Amino acid sequence: MWPAWNVNAALFAVLHAGAALACAVVASQRRQGSTAQAQGNPWWWYAGLLLLLGADTLWRLEEVWLASWRAAAQHGAWYAQRGAVQMWVLVGLAAGGLVVLAALALARRAKRPARLTAALAHQLVRAGLALLCIHLALRGVSWHATDQIIYTRVAMISLGRWLDLLGLGLVVWGAWRQWRMR
Repeated sequence: MWPAWNVNAALFAVLHAGAALACAVVASQRRQGSTAQAQGNPWWWYAGLLLLLGADTLWRLEEVWLASWRAAAQHGAWYAQRGAVQMWVLVGLAAGGLVVLAALALARRAKRPARLTAALAHQLVRAGLALLCIHLALRGVSWHATDQIIYTRVAMISLGRWLDLLGLGLVVWGAWRQWRMR
């Protein structure tokens, strides 16, 4: 039932772990007693989510979920109507993509380090995490048209993996900028 690991999945799991390490470094540098410390340190949450997403790249948990959902649909005799559910999930993902684009537009406005605040570093990380989660959800929906798009190769890398690289890059960029502001 578990898909076999491959070099590609292992490499992306390592990239996720590296981004999680960057977030953990930022989390550990936060000063004790600061207002952010009193509210909790979201950088640890970012690192934890990245580790979970990295584990998913190895174990492909969305495929296990998809297989159980497909079996439930076939058993419940609504397998033929699953397209409507998939379409609504895709509409939700498109809306999530617009939110990510808006966050990226806000991040682009801060061209100078003096204008880049801690909140903007968080926006970069959250936009990157959103892209990673959107790609995970796209794989989980498993609609044939979306599968064809996310598995299309550009420069020997699938578009889905490019989306992962963009998301991980935003996370590392946000963590690096936050680390530099200390």
